[in-house]
Amino acid sequence: MKKIGIVFIICVWGMGTTARAGAQTQPHFDGSKAGTGRTAHPTHSNIRSVNVQLKQQMRQLQNDEKSGKLTQAQARIVWEKLKNIRRKELEFFRQNGQKELTADQKTQLNQVLIQTAPSI
Repeated sequence: MKKIGIVFIICVWGMGTTARAGAQTQPHFDGSKAGTGRTAHPTHSNIRSVNVQLKQQMRQLQNDEKSGKLTQAQARIVWEKLKNIRRKELEFFRQNGQKELTADQKTQLNQVLIQTAPSI
């Protein structure tokens, strides 16, 4: 019984230190990260917004296929559309010479993502 209590205390302590360590890397309101002295790059949010939507749609597609809302053939068609969006994003990166999207490119990708969403 004493060993179980000690293991429990160690686990709770470990979870507390992990939560505190994770909290230190969360961005502050000014864009900096605690403990690093670095600021977040504004262009990363430009990339991230498209990627977040793309990943959400991919997850939703997988869930809908597993639940039976979509057949495997329907899911494959939507999956190809999502892959094409990602390819287009990578093409824009190559055109720009960096992992950055212009406002027009981001708008174009978002419009295609919005058009793809009802299929899911």
